[in-house]
Amino acid sequence: MKLSGHLIALLAALLYGAAAFASDKVPTIKLENHLIASTCDSAAFWTYSNTGGLIPKSGNSYLGLLSIAPPQPLSLGGAFTMDYGASLAVPYTGGHEKAFAGANAERPVPGELFVGLRWNKVSADFGIRKRQLEHEEISVSGGDISWSGNARNLPGVAFTLNEYTLPFARKLSIRGQWGDYVMPGPRYITNPLLHHEEGYLTWSITPRLSFTAGLEDWGIWAGTTEDGTRLPVTFGRYLSVVTGGAGSAGDSEMDKENALGNHLGRTLMRLNWRGDGYSLSLSKDSPFEDRSGMVQKNFPDGIWTLAYSTEKDSWISDAVLELIYTKNQSGEVHAREATEEEKALQDPESINYGWVVTGGCDAYFNHMEYRSGWTHYGRTVGIPLFIPQGLDANGICPGVACNSLSGLNIGLRGKLFHTLPYSFRTTAVRHYGCKFQRDPVFQIPMTQYSSSLVVTIPKTLFADSIRFGLYTDFGSLYPARLSASLTLTYRLL
Repeated sequence: MKLSGHLIALLAALLYGAAAFASDKVPTIKLENHLIASTCDSAAFWTYSNTGGLIPKSGNSYLGLLSIAPPQPLSLGGAFTMDYGASLAVPYTGGHEKAFAGANAERPVPGELFVGLRWNKVSADFGIRKRQLEHEEISVSGGDISWSGNARNLPGVAFTLNEYTLPFARKLSIRGQWGDYVMPGPRYITNPLLHHEEGYLTWSITPRLSFTAGLEDWGIWAGTTEDGTRLPVTFGRYLSVVTGGAGSAGDSEMDKENALGNHLGRTLMRLNWRGDGYSLSLSKDSPFEDRSGMVQKNFPDGIWTLAYSTEKDSWISDAVLELIYTKNQSGEVHAREATEEEKALQDPESINYGWVVTGGCDAYFNHMEYRSGWTHYGRTVGIPLFIPQGLDANGICPGVACNSLSGLNIGLRGKLFHTLPYSFRTTAVRHYGCKFQRDPVFQIPMTQYSSSLVVTIPKTLFADSIRFGLYTDFGSLYPARLSASLTLTYRLL
């Protein structure tokens, strides 16, 4: 917590400097008031999912969100620009949120707090900044199964190469990102570091048809264990995390047999068609934990998406159809016999002595050493259909209770009567728990149907915008429930 507090103080100082530098540019200050009422003690699934971890899970709640940002990036001269932003979320549930998010559930938290710099195609972000997502409010994943915007944003630094056409191959373009973060909050291994890297290549086959392929990897490492031991932080270990290298002497068997730290990634393949005023895309977004998943030995796991978008103000401007399947998880263990040279480097006491494990038996979003897995303040960081376990007696989430599922999501966005923006989403999922079952609830598969409808009135006498939301749950995983939301947004400056 101390490390997190120091980072936030530093970021606040950077933001103050940015605002002072741009004192001749009037920032935009907004206040959003979110009111939620439900028929149960807990809100319907899509009320709080993929909301950056800010909207409470409690059935009846209030959230105030105060934000500041420049109306447009600020010119620093030449091709250099700068932007900044900050938002503070203040929730209130009458103490009911403690059951979902621990003792500090109703403390104010920063939604964003960052300074960003950009030069041509290269940008750098310092602080807590929301990641760019696709098809927000209508997709289950925001376009990224591994990091969907379901949990709070993390403090850190990220360097991004935006879409760049290769000068020696004009039909090829690349983009990527390199980032390092801290994961604060209650965890079994506290304040671990998080490394992120991604790279994508796009081939423009024709002026209308293109194909994109790439991958990204996240790696949790370092931190302080439950007995107070600080895991070492060295440049060599950082390189192992970056390259997916194995641990060394003194590390756990898991780190030595696989890769140092807790890794999660995704591969993306997408075919895109650009028509006159519209676009169509077909993509496969697949999770992986090791090399077996990277080479698609977990096929057909992933989210298969057909997406449509148009630039027109029509009844349907965006539509997505998503098929979700994550039951394979690389199957059984893949291994081969070790060579004599490899055996000489192995521990004779290891259960894998004489073999080289090449993959298999994945457990998406969970980990033996970093037992909180890919959760953050009680929310799954990736696709929210992966259900986190309840908090333990110390207010710590022990990882994901369900990562094996099959499902369908349909999402629509547009303007009712070509005037009122709306978004609609309906999701049907069959939950099977985990390959290594962690929660007796999933001994029998659970079927769940969740839907949401949000309509916005852009400008009224009472507020700068008013949003109405209706959310429903039916099935065997959650109780039948209905939630309604009202969001009043005021521009203060």
